[in-house]
Amino acid sequence: MGALPEITECIATGGGMDYVLKVVTQSLTAFQTLMESLLEADLGIQRYMTYIVTRQVKAAQPDLRR
Repeated sequence: MGALPEITECIATGGGMDYVLKVVTQSLTAFQTLMESLLEADLGIQRYMTYIVTRQVKAAQPDLRR
């Protein structure tokens, strides 16, 4: 995944999902093309869910010095 600049973040999770990817593409068509290439790469992806971001509500880094 390091060679795919559209994937800007990947986190491993516990619970219902194994990984969450943050993906940025120019269009929904480009997103679908990317997903099809990942599925064809036989990476062991059995299913995926897509959530489209419509707007950013908050973005901040935590102040860990407190």
